[in-house]
This record gives sequence, structure tokens and C-alpha cells, in this order.
Amino acid sequence: MIIVTSLAPRSTRDAVRCLNGLSGTKRHAELRIDGLTPLRLGPLLARPRPPLIVTCRSRREGGMFAGSPVRSEKLLMEALAGGAEYIDVEYSLGPVVLRRLFAAAGRERIVLSYHDTRRTP
Repeated sequence: MIIVTSLAPRSTRDAVRCLNGLSGTKRHAELRIDGLTPLRLGPLLARPRPPLIVTCRSRREGGMFAGSPVRSEKLLMEALAGGAEYIDVEYSLGPVVLRRLFAAAGRERIVLSYHDTRRTP
């Protein structure tokens, strides 16, 4: 069993502080980057830190990210390149973006998400 702590900080500084607090524990962290201002991935991926699931949740799926699917893809690709262990990918990004992300990450490093914010309480 893996315990995952979900983090939705508002700034990169707060995110780094949260990650430092989890460093050295057995927990993984889901890091929501969709609400970070400013968004700087480098400090978030620096070690020591817990294993990360990087998430960029769109507004239509309950998050704060207002950018395009291509921009979301770019951020998730940067997270992979920077050493994130996993990425959480929205199914709604579409088949073209999903194929590219799966090609880059492989099946073992992707959490595929679907959020129905209208019918799920």
C-alpha cells in the first residue's frame, strides 16, 4: 500500500516547504501545480523530496489551470524530464496529447484521471 498526501499550495515557496516536510517519510505526494503562482518546476523537483505525482488539473475538471491542453502537456512533460516519478493526466486532454504523454512516460508512470464534476457529488 502507498500513502499519498495531496498538496494544493498557492505558491512555489509553499509547495517546497510542504515537500520538505514530507521528505524522509514513506509517503508519496500528489502535487497540484494548477494553482501555483509563480509556477517554477525546478525547485519543486529538487531533491530531497518525496516521490511525486505531478497534477495539472483544468478548470473544467475542478482545478485552477486555465491554459490549453498543449500547455498542460508541456508542463507535464517538463515534470517528467525533471524527475517526477508519476504524472496525473486528464482523459479529457484528448487522444493526440494522451498518446504523446504515454509515449514519453510509459504506462507505469501515468495516473489517468476522469473527473465528472456535474454528476459526482
